[in-house]
Amino acid sequence: MFQRLTEQYQAAGDDGQRIFVLNMLPELVDKIVSTVNNIDIDRVAIVDNGGGQGGGIPGLVSQLPGAVVSLTEQIEAATGVDILGSMRSDQADSEPDSELPPPPPAPEA
Repeated sequence: MFQRLTEQYQAAGDDGQRIFVLNMLPELVDKIVSTVNNIDIDRVAIVDNGGGQGGGIPGLVSQLPGAVVSLTEQIEAATGVDILGSMRSDQADSEPDSELPPPPPAPEA
């Protein structure tokens, strides 16, 4: 059965690899997250510096994309599969050939 499944993924080419990664992603994320399971965090205190330069909650939220990139890099290091690279090639393939129409003119005041 494993041999047949492998042949089907190989026959599907790049799409087969993407399907395989998507099927394995929940398990991979569980494995990575399990490394911090025993950490107990009672609370998180966010202190804004008052400068209006992205401190406080905006500063915390701005770190989330970096955390996602770090997680995908860990998955790539463990499995050799570049998840972000796969998504970029999907996005490039799905871009329409024609440009979007221009926006309508602004109403006159």
